[in-house]
Parts: sequence; C-alpha cells; structure tokens
Amino acid sequence: MSKLEFWRVLFELSLRNLFSHKLKTAIVGSLMDRRSVRRMMIAGALLLSVGYAAMSLITSFNHALIIFGLIMAPAGVMLGPVATTVLISRWFTEKRGAAIGIAIAGVAMGTIVFPPLLQSLFDHFDWRTAFQLYALLMLVLALPAALLVIDRPAGSDQGADTSGAKPANPQAPVRVILG
Repeated sequence: MSKLEFWRVLFELSLRNLFSHKLKTAIVGSLMDRRSVRRMMIAGALLLSVGYAAMSLITSFNHALIIFGLIMAPAGVMLGPVATTVLISRWFTEKRGAAIGIAIAGVAMGTIVFPPLLQSLFDHFDWRTAFQLYALLMLVLALPAALLVIDRPAGSDQGADTSGAKPANPQAPVRVILG
C-alpha cells in the first residue's frame, strides 16, 4: 500500500466514523433520556459481540466498513461515554463532575487494555479465530456488566430532572436543539 493509498483509506475511515458514529451519538443519547439505559447497554453488549464475530467473516475492506457503521458504532455509543454519562447524571446530584470523570476514565481504560489483548489473539491465532474469540470475550465481559446496571435510584421519578436546570423550551423540536 502506497502512502497516498494509506492516507486515502485513513480519510475514508475518518469520514465514515463521523457519519456512522458521531451522528448516532446524538440519536442514541436522546433515546437514553427516554428509555432504559440498562436495556440499551445490554443491546450494545450483544451488538459488540455480534460485530466482532461478523468481522471474522469479512472478505473485503468494504465489509469491515459496513460492519463498523451498522453494528460496531451503535454498540460503542450504547456502551461508551454517552451511556455512562446518562447513568451518572441520574445517580449523582452532588460531585457529578467527579463521578463522570471517574466513569469516563474507566471507559478510556478499555482503549488501553483491549487493543493489546486483541493483538495478542492475532499473534496466537489466525485473524478469523482471533475475532471470534474476542467476540466471545466481549460477550462474557460486557453483557454481565450491562446486566448489573440499575437505571435509576430506587424511589426516583422516571422522568425526574435531577440537574436542577430548567429547559428554556421543553417543547422545542430536536432539529432546533441540534442546530
């Protein structure tokens, strides 16, 4: 692969990341305000495992991009910083910033721990088997963690706003809020 080809692929991945992951973040974040974060995290854990298992079946780079855009990106949103921030904001009214910082640091630790683990699997198995084992590992780790999530403290109202902030216009359509 030439340098030009490498940078073209990197640029394409960046654009696909923008459109597949970043735009889904706003949509999923909005859903988490109205739905069970626990259920969305369970779905995210299952999608993450399915996505890595599907990666073991690809036969072209385009297949990897499709899997990332349709399966992995939504899974990342359902399990990542958006979900943890929503949960923390439901549980903490004091020292919320510190709690979010600790939670996000935990999410970031995954970016330090899991890539070398996947590389180790690649070093010891063929790439298809490595992805299948990694999918199983994600299922074994992420699903039980998601099952332990409790959406709201006992006795809290389903739609209660614990931030103390009042929206300027609670009836404002999403397109106005998002710009």
